[in-house]
Amino acid sequence: MNPNWIPVEERLPEKDNEFEDYSKLVVVTNGKDFWKGMYNYGGEDWRTFDLWLIDDATHWMEIVPPRKEE
Repeated sequence: MNPNWIPVEERLPEKDNEFEDYSKLVVVTNGKDFWKGMYNYGGEDWRTFDLWLIDDATHWMEIVPPRKEE
């Protein structure tokens, strides 16, 4: 895996804010498929952006906006 991918066993993404159960939006993979998703701290599971369950997530990566050209 690319060094930017973080194993889900290593750590989870930060919460979007202290009042939400969901993490910030990230890219999630099972090594085969990829989704825009988030970690659901309330249910302790991974969800797609439209809240479908991802039951076999292995890694995640932060979404970094493109750099502005100077």
